[in-house]
Amino acid sequence: MTLNSTSHPYYPLGLELPHYVPNSLPDVAVTGLTLGSFVIIFLIVWRYTEQDKFGRFLGSWEKAALCWWALCGCIHMVVEGYVSLNSGTFPGSNNFLAQLWKEYAKGDSRYMQADACIIIMEGLTAWLEGPGCFLIVWGFLNRHPMRHVLQFGVAIGQFYGTLLYFFTEIFDDFAHGPRFHPYYWWFYVFGLNSPWLVVPPILIYQSWKELNKAQKGLDKSTGFNIGNGKEKVR
Repeated sequence: MTLNSTSHPYYPLGLELPHYVPNSLPDVAVTGLTLGSFVIIFLIVWRYTEQDKFGRFLGSWEKAALCWWALCGCIHMVVEGYVSLNSGTFPGSNNFLAQLWKEYAKGDSRYMQADACIIIMEGLTAWLEGPGCFLIVWGFLNRHPMRHVLQFGVAIGQFYGTLLYFFTEIFDDFAHGPRFHPYYWWFYVFGLNSPWLVVPPILIYQSWKELNKAQKGLDKSTGFNIGNGKEKVR
């Protein structure tokens, strides 16, 4: 077996990464450019989603939700899509997305090791939830009746995936990074993933209420007696 002769900052210590090439950009530049691009995407969507196709102006909450979904779609398909397609080669590359993942992996080296669970989860997120996010934006702007079904399903997928991401690392006793490091764990691993622990449940609850309201309206219009579970005879 070829031993790794290149030093690297990844855990566990002694991890063999024979094809690893250090980043050419400083960590502050990689992180700053990435977060800056996220802010720009959010602001662009905010600027150009003033109203739906019927001319109804959107409230701040609705615009923020659409910005969230558009940003998620970009993150899922571009950032996570890249690692799902290049999991075996990006440690030896120095394009920007490769450097982004090598920087993030200082907090979670499972990406450097092409961990099967992580890469499959990222692939499902990228190619199922990613397009779903853009469909949600389209659905809400066009007032499509499927909009809350889509939002409910994709938000559940996001929340479940994030829980799986954290719980698998807990199960491995935080072996893939410096345990509770203020920057690599708390900022990279926890901080950058925590929005998917907070926002999806809020959107799940919103769609849950709307879907229940729609079902009650359908039951009423079709003469279904909610009280005794029997259909009224007309």
